Amino acid sequence: MIRTASLNPPRKDRLPGLDALRAFAVVWVIAFHLHVRDGFFRSAGLMDQWIRHGSAAVTLFFVISGFIITTLLCEEEDRTGRIDIHRFYLRRAFRILPATYVYLVGALVLTLGCRLTWDSSEWLGSLLFFRNLLHTEGSGLTGHLWSLSVEAQFYFIWPLLLVIAPARYRLWMVVALCGAAPIWRHLVTKAAHGAPLGLGRLDLIFDSVLVGAALALAQRRPAFRALLNRPLTATLTLFAGIALLGYQILYGLPGGKLGIVAGPSAILGTIAVVIKVVTEGRCFIAQIVCNWPPVVWIGRISFSLYLWQTLFCAVRIPSPVWSVPGCLGATLILAALSYYCIEVPMIRIGSRLGKR
Repeated sequence: MIRTASLNPPRKDRLPGLDALRAFAVVWVIAFHLHVRDGFFRSAGLMDQWIRHGSAAVTLFFVISGFIITTLLCEEEDRTGRIDIHRFYLRRAFRILPATYVYLVGALVLTLGCRLTWDSSEWLGSLLFFRNLLHTEGSGLTGHLWSLSVEAQFYFIWPLLLVIAPARYRLWMVVALCGAAPIWRHLVTKAAHGAPLGLGRLDLIFDSVLVGAALALAQRRPAFRALLNRPLTATLTLFAGIALLGYQILYGLPGGKLGIVAGPSAILGTIAVVIKVVTEGRCFIAQIVCNWPPVVWIGRISFSLYLWQTLFCAVRIPSPVWSVPGCLGATLILAALSYYCIEVPMIRIGSRLGKR
């Protein structure tokens, strides 16, 4: 397959708009946890209904992750002629493990110091990234790490599939897998007869990440990139997508059982459309919001924010720190420290080692 400069334009340091989407997602997660713990926004009408569906924020994170990682892997292949699996895993390890393990140490100290519920399986599952397969609540401080486990398991497989699959067939392979996902979910759920299936079992939600990968692969095709290339069309599509996404999250799809089965896939597809419009920067109104420095900053520290917010916003401990103002301030301070003192240095080390 011949690649041209027009097909694969040079990559910028950061794709525009993604930091804003990350910021939106992590603020949504925080609001959800405060809603559950303290009844935050409970009388806010439509806002209350929206916040109740906080799991959709994690879905947004998944789609963004699949889009970014696949874009980076394909661009590496363009530059070097191959995807280096070893370098990929090395960079991911330095990106995820240090900040996550520092959080786990802090959470463990709080668990022991405040005599919270102790369950060894939750800590082992968090350390080894199979927390998504456990039903235990434990201390309440590690439950959010199910999403990191899903991503770790997915990215153990995904680069290998990219290496094995011929470039011309990758997009169709991913589309086929995304199409099979709702069918598989329906069959597994029906076979379980109401038994718990685990929070975020990879085989039940793999398309959450894979849809982002499909978008990244589709964006490499000139015809797809040319879609929505007019500012007015992009703006109308973005607002229609946001409205449709909100409706799907709040009310689901019509059609009875068929709507229930297809609902998650419809949400993922709509999120992909929103990401396409935002990252291409053709909607002037969206770019004003996306480029606002506070929003960009929140997006950049969103991983650390996601890690630390559960400690302060999901669990209540008798202390002023765990009041709403205190927990938000503590979360922001520790997330910033984690980002600048752990994430940034470790990412740089991982990048340097990955180039050797």
